[in-house]
Amino acid sequence: MTAKASGEKPNIRILIFLLLACALLIVTVGWRVGSRAMRMNAGAAITAQLDQVKPEEEVKVVIEVTSAVAPDLRGALLDKQTETLYRRSGRGAEIVWDADTKIVMGKVADIHPGAVIHVTGTAVAGKKIKARQIVILSGYVKVQ
Repeated sequence: MTAKASGEKPNIRILIFLLLACALLIVTVGWRVGSRAMRMNAGAAITAQLDQVKPEEEVKVVIEVTSAVAPDLRGALLDKQTETLYRRSGRGAEIVWDADTKIVMGKVADIHPGAVIHVTGTAVAGKKIKARQIVILSGYVKVQ
């Protein structure tokens, strides 16, 4: 009887180990799928919320510049897919900037049609964004 009892213990331990390993695998896969979905929805949510922004509220957007005639920029809003991949949303944005706007990771000459930029600013009348900071992302991200 002692041999049988000791023979069953390793089987129970193996079963418990396998169950814990499966549970860990399920949690890990669920977390990865959920976090990817949240990243994809975050970009879309920013694009959708742009219509609901009130004047003087802070706005952060990423655009692909289509027209750069100072002091106005026009561009296609981009939705973040991953840290280095953005997708065109099919919607546009208008940005107003001036000499007080801080340019990061580049210079004014880098703001041209085709450039990808991250804009932080405030909403102003007419669905425009008054840029406080522009980060040049061209060369660091890809656009689909």
